[in-house]
Amino acid sequence: MFRKKYWKGSERNLDRAGLLPVLAVWLILILPLCPVHAQSVLARPASLKTGAPVSSVAVVNVYPHDAANFTQGLFFHEGFFYESTGLHGKSFLYRKDITTGKTLQKVNMGQEYFGEGIALLRNKIYQLTWKNGIVFVYDRQTFRRIGRMKYEGEGWGLTSDGRYLLMSDGSSTITFRDPDSFQAVRKIEVLDGNRPVDRLNELEFIEGEIWAHIFTPDSAIGQISIA
Repeated sequence: MFRKKYWKGSERNLDRAGLLPVLAVWLILILPLCPVHAQSVLARPASLKTGAPVSSVAVVNVYPHDAANFTQGLFFHEGFFYESTGLHGKSFLYRKDITTGKTLQKVNMGQEYFGEGIALLRNKIYQLTWKNGIVFVYDRQTFRRIGRMKYEGEGWGLTSDGRYLLMSDGSSTITFRDPDSFQAVRKIEVLDGNRPVDRLNELEFIEGEIWAHIFTPDSAIGQISIA
């Protein structure tokens, strides 16, 4: 199934380095709050030719956030926000208080890295890089970097289904990766009817489905069935 949701917004520069920091934050805050807007259509195979239905979303809460942070990845866990920021020299991993926005822990990725999506699996945080082809692994509690693995292509969004890490690279493909080796174990192509949905960006895994930000002027969120 593929379902898409839009809200009004002005056209934005589609250069990856030009993404407004507040945009990614709003997208991730909205995603977990909208699982009930479900219509149907296809996400991956084939004969269905009609496009996905379109519905709207409602903002139910707003949280403080440092607008200077170039947010590229975000998840919520046990009362805290975990955030990955981008830009060279400004790429960090953060743990933040949800009500105040105060930084409680942070790690600097280093001048040469552009931070991207993050995901939590087995008490480890995985953080992508945009063009370095490296994913960093951290202990969730201490924020100590405990590993790094390589992959080919660009890193955009990352989430977990509880077993694998699910990664986007700006194309219409989502790759399932082994958390121990980061090797690809499965790939799916996301379709709207029979049309590939390119520029899949930030990902969330909610109740057995993938929710994806589609990085276009329409600022769309796609709800993707992988059954």
